[in-house]
Amino acid sequence: MAVDDKISLKLHGLDVHKDAARAEVFAAKLRTLVSALKAADKEINGVPCYEFLIFNLAKGSALAEVREVQKSTKNRPVGSSVQIVKEVAREVYEGNARDVHASEIVLRRVRSLGKGVGRSFSHAELALGERDKNVVRIDEFFERQGENVARSLAAKQAAPDRHYRGRVFGSFDGILKAVDLRGDVKRATLFLTAGGVEIDCVVNAIEVHNLGENLDKRVTVEGLAFYDGDSQMPARVDIRHITPVRPNHDLLRWKGRFQIRSDDDGVEEDW
Repeated sequence: MAVDDKISLKLHGLDVHKDAARAEVFAAKLRTLVSALKAADKEINGVPCYEFLIFNLAKGSALAEVREVQKSTKNRPVGSSVQIVKEVAREVYEGNARDVHASEIVLRRVRSLGKGVGRSFSHAELALGERDKNVVRIDEFFERQGENVARSLAAKQAAPDRHYRGRVFGSFDGILKAVDLRGDVKRATLFLTAGGVEIDCVVNAIEVHNLGENLDKRVTVEGLAFYDGDSQMPARVDIRHITPVRPNHDLLRWKGRFQIRSDDDGVEEDW
């Protein structure tokens, strides 16, 4: 089966620039991505086998699509640099230190894509090819996960965590607020009913009208929760389903269930 040979990077600017990306920041991030691809190429193939070409540079947007193209028939590649970078980015996002099978230099350059997030750019998105619809959002969460992965790998084994680290499908009750629909990865904030803890959420699987209907209301959300080991609460939840919580639902369902017959009914109570 053929593998995807392209990867795209889209940069979103700060609010103060009305989402327009700074040119030098976009150029630096694109250079970092190509540097990661070149390091992955050398790692898997022993010698550089690919050239990296820009096949699409979107007009009016800080979006670039890069493809790996075999240099010559002399050195035939045994693996794809795009696939390595894709896997490292996904494992960093998920915080899976044990599953990162790449050199320190590849990991470091992939992590560098998040450097300066929130200060020189709002966030970025790494799209992983046409046949893989997954998009990795490079933001504060990605940067923090990258630090955790690097710390664990430097110790040669996963550092002991105070709390659970990993992924689990679960449900959470809270108020849905602060929806951010910019870019390919949509975000929202859930304030838990118990304790008011704020949880960062991804809402790509939810229709926009459904988000609007449930905004600022109490809901139960179900989705894939990512735990980073630093807290009992998830660092992020990828929401798959939203259910409104009806007020007083638990009491209303008992209405009329406990009516007591009077003595005039002439019916003997069976206790």
